[in-house]
Amino acid sequence: MSDEYTETAMLTVSARSNEELGRRLAAAYISYQMGITIGYAYKHYTPQDKPVGSFWVNLAEQVTQWLNTHRESPPPLGLVQ
Repeated sequence: MSDEYTETAMLTVSARSNEELGRRLAAAYISYQMGITIGYAYKHYTPQDKPVGSFWVNLAEQVTQWLNTHRESPPPLGLVQ
Protein backbone atom coordinates (compact mmCIF):
# COMPACT_ATOMS: atom_id res chain seq x y z
CA MET A 1 0.00 0.00 0.00
CA SER A 2 1.24 3.45 -0.80
CA ASP A 3 1.46 6.19 1.80
CA GLU A 4 -0.94 8.32 -0.24
CA TYR A 5 -3.58 5.56 -0.21
CA THR A 6 -3.16 5.05 3.54
CA GLU A 7 -3.43 8.78 4.22
CA THR A 8 -6.56 9.07 2.06
CA ALA A 9 -8.15 6.08 3.80
CA MET A 10 -7.35 7.55 7.23
CA LEU A 11 -8.86 10.91 6.23
CA THR A 12 -12.03 9.15 5.07
CA VAL A 13 -12.34 7.24 8.34
CA SER A 14 -11.58 10.42 10.29
CA ALA A 15 -14.20 12.38 8.34
CA ARG A 16 -16.80 9.68 8.99
CA SER A 17 -15.96 9.51 12.68
CA ASN A 18 -16.09 13.31 12.97
CA GLU A 19 -19.47 13.32 11.26
CA GLU A 20 -20.76 10.67 13.67
CA LEU A 21 -19.35 12.55 16.67
CA GLY A 22 -20.96 15.72 15.31
CA ARG A 23 -24.27 13.88 15.01
CA ARG A 24 -23.99 12.70 18.62
CA LEU A 25 -23.05 16.18 19.86
CA ALA A 26 -26.07 17.60 18.05
CA ALA A 27 -28.31 14.95 19.60
CA ALA A 28 -26.92 15.74 23.06
CA TYR A 29 -27.62 19.45 22.59
CA ILE A 30 -31.13 18.83 21.26
CA SER A 31 -31.94 16.43 24.10
CA TYR A 32 -30.75 18.96 26.68
CA GLN A 33 -32.70 21.84 25.13
CA MET A 34 -35.91 19.88 24.62
CA GLY A 35 -35.77 17.80 27.80
CA ILE A 36 -35.91 14.49 25.93
CA THR A 37 -33.65 11.45 26.03
CA ILE A 38 -30.52 11.51 23.96
CA GLY A 39 -31.55 8.28 22.23
CA TYR A 40 -34.82 9.81 21.09
CA ALA A 41 -33.06 12.97 19.87
CA TYR A 42 -30.46 10.90 18.01
CA LYS A 43 -33.07 8.72 16.32
CA HIS A 44 -35.65 11.38 15.44
CA TYR A 45 -33.73 14.65 15.09
CA THR A 46 -30.42 13.56 13.53
CA PRO A 47 -31.42 11.17 10.71
CA GLN A 48 -28.67 8.97 9.27
CA ASP A 49 -29.72 9.62 5.67
CA LYS A 50 -29.06 13.38 5.93
CA PRO A 51 -25.70 15.01 6.57
CA VAL A 52 -25.17 16.70 9.90
CA GLY A 53 -24.52 20.45 9.75
CA SER A 54 -21.02 21.82 9.26
CA PHE A 55 -21.13 23.48 12.71
CA TRP A 56 -21.37 20.07 14.38
CA VAL A 57 -18.68 18.51 12.19
CA ASN A 58 -16.33 21.44 12.92
CA LEU A 59 -17.06 21.15 16.64
CA ALA A 60 -16.34 17.40 16.49
CA GLU A 61 -13.03 18.08 14.73
CA GLN A 62 -12.06 20.58 17.43
CA VAL A 63 -13.00 18.15 20.21
CA THR A 64 -11.03 15.33 18.56
CA GLN A 65 -8.03 17.58 18.00
CA TRP A 66 -8.09 18.81 21.61
CA LEU A 67 -8.36 15.28 22.97
CA ASN A 68 -5.45 14.13 20.83
CA THR A 69 -3.19 16.94 22.05
CA HIS A 70 -4.19 16.69 25.74
CA ARG A 71 -4.27 12.95 26.11
CA GLU A 72 -2.68 11.69 29.31
CA SER A 73 -1.22 8.26 29.68
CA PRO A 74 -3.44 5.96 31.73
CA PRO A 75 -2.40 5.15 35.29
CA PRO A 76 -0.69 1.81 35.91
CA LEU A 77 -3.05 -1.09 36.48
CA GLY A 78 -3.77 -2.06 40.06
CA LEU A 79 -3.45 1.41 41.56
CA VAL A 80 -6.49 2.89 43.25
CA GLN A 81 -6.75 6.64 43.10
